[in-house]
Amino acid sequence: MRTHASGLTRLLSGAALLLTCGLSWADTGTTPVQAAGGGAAAEEYVKKSDLGFQWTGDARLRIDARDRSDMTADPRFRLRLRAGAKGAFANGKGGWGFQLATNPGDPVSKNVTLGGGDVNGGGGVIGVDLAYFTFKPHADVALTLGKMANPFWTGTGIFDPDLHPEGAAVAWSPFQGGKGDLLKNITLKGGLFAIREFGALSADPYNASVQLTGDIGPVSTGIGLYYYSGLNAGNPFGAAAINGGAQAVNQLVGGAFPSDNMAVVAGRASYPFQIRSFPLTIHGEAAYNTVENTQNFMYEVGVSMPQIWKGSARLVYRDSGQFSAFSPWADTELGEGTGYHSGIMASYTRPLVKGVDVTATYYHYDRFQPISGAAARTTNRFQLDLSTSF
Repeated sequence: MRTHASGLTRLLSGAALLLTCGLSWADTGTTPVQAAGGGAAAEEYVKKSDLGFQWTGDARLRIDARDRSDMTADPRFRLRLRAGAKGAFANGKGGWGFQLATNPGDPVSKNVTLGGGDVNGGGGVIGVDLAYFTFKPHADVALTLGKMANPFWTGTGIFDPDLHPEGAAVAWSPFQGGKGDLLKNITLKGGLFAIREFGALSADPYNASVQLTGDIGPVSTGIGLYYYSGLNAGNPFGAAAINGGAQAVNQLVGGAFPSDNMAVVAGRASYPFQIRSFPLTIHGEAAYNTVENTQNFMYEVGVSMPQIWKGSARLVYRDSGQFSAFSPWADTELGEGTGYHSGIMASYTRPLVKGVDVTATYYHYDRFQPISGAAARTTNRFQLDLSTSF
């Protein structure tokens, strides 16, 4: 370990090595990717380098088969990879992170469908998935700037067409509590994020959010307010900018969102317990769009079983109103595209060897699009994932 290197030297050395590694990926055709949302969540592999930073990365290969009532079944092979690093400087008061991922044209799933085609989007092969700095001006306060992992506990919600928002976020943890305290782990977070930049336009859409979380005894809970403005910027923002327009077009009325602003109140609670020696965690989540008055409520209930048949299992039921979170702002693993989704998801994950998991997931859901008048669709979907860290 090089103990004489300063924090700045480590940071610059880490950035240089990352750039070299990125050029090497470009030369060899190896494509690092993101494993976000759904399927096996492979345990992050972290290796500390001699320069004081940590490499991170994982990969996932998926067989995805969908049988839809109004379309031909389309089994496909999909791949997601990611690779990056993170480190600290200024004696731990500052930090940084950087990550590359495949398929920037689909910044939520990061899937690359083997065989190519339009399904992979037009954003290129590799994109910047994370690029951020963190600062701790006080032991209880952390500030993050840049393109970051979603700082909010939001369940199924995301903030824009990207899973990882760009902007600034602050977290204040005034009270952690002890073992005997009823209230503990109290944290207040706030953030301001750019959703889309239109250059000469002055009314670029943005998101401003605030969230309070904490534990009440064994129950982890929280509530947040997520406000959006300028949704119709870009004439309109929805059709012109969200995922190439295809994802949002079903939510437009007269070529625009029904409202230029959106405010979603969301809450969530989870409770771990056990029956004899069998551990369980149940959770509930709800979101309400205070601006729209059509299908403006979403809820989800689920149970997780962390120790079953040498693996873990999860069962979720979700009913997602079309305007509760606006599908472009919601994780569509339980659903596809836009519209009003209702259905169940069951998954089971089992480690094969250290750092390698296999996950089987089954979805059954119905989709309705009452705003656009598109036909209803019932989908049965099966996914088999092989996930590994590297």
